[in-house]
Formats: sequence, C-alpha cells, structure tokens
Amino acid sequence: MDGVGDSEYQLAVDRYPLMGMFTNFAIQYKSQIYFLPTICNSTISNFHFDKLHKKISFDVSGQNGTKGFCRMAIPTTLVKELWQDNYIILVDGNTPAYIRNWASSAYNYSYFTYEHMDVAQKMTIAPEFHGDIVLLLTVIATLLLIAILIAAIVMRRKREKF
Repeated sequence: MDGVGDSEYQLAVDRYPLMGMFTNFAIQYKSQIYFLPTICNSTISNFHFDKLHKKISFDVSGQNGTKGFCRMAIPTTLVKELWQDNYIILVDGNTPAYIRNWASSAYNYSYFTYEHMDVAQKMTIAPEFHGDIVLLLTVIATLLLIAILIAAIVMRRKREKF
C-alpha cells in the first residue's frame, strides 16, 4: 500500500479551474491570531500588518501586461474589530480594475483584479474614510482663512481705537 490507487478513477472535468496559489497569512491583533486565506495568480511578497494604522499590505508581481487577481478571505470578527465593517482595497493607491466583495458569517471576501506592471505593486487593505478627503481639506482651509480674516479685522479695529 503506497497511497496511490492501482486503478484508473474518472473525475468530472473542471472546465474553469482556479489558476492561483493558496496562501494562508496569519496576523496577530490584540493577542488573537487571525488567518487570512488568499488565492492569487501573482507572486506575493512583503506581507505586512501595520497594527498602528490598521492596514494590511503586500506586494504582488507577475508578467508585465497580464491580468492579476487575488481573493482574500478576512475573518468577519477581524473586519469588525479593525474597520467596523468599512474597508477599502487599493492597488498602488488606486481602486483595483475590478473588485467584488461579499460576506458569510465567518469571512468577508474580496476578489479584485489588476494589470501586472514592470515592478511589484503594493496592495493595501485599510479603513475606509467616509467622505471626500479633498472636500474635507477644502472646508478646513476655508474655515482657517475665515478665522484669519476675522482676527485681522479685530486687530485693525483695536488699532483704530487707539
């Protein structure tokens, strides 16, 4: 007995086989270890979990000009703990070419695609900030300008009294 069958076994034909490597990344957060099963047709390197900024990042690389894909399963408890169910996925700081998210009771799944480049690309999974950052910065700059203008008017009036 060598564990190999001695007679032929007919399997159903899979016309659309999954063409990616399985990797099971582990991260530790608040003394709990979480596993992130990942399927990707790219080479993954530099997997990192930034506890301070609550970001997961890794590099992907593949043959230039080809399509890359990843499907990451993130435990639902970790998604709630880190991001209160709101997270984004970025490829070199941009939204992936295609992204699909869905959830089960145990995992939040994200499937995304991108175009391979000459160099490794940085994948980032991070908290999603609501609202447009440019709009927020514009409002802050406007309020600051108004405060400076009011201070200048008050100072001018005080000088005119003397």
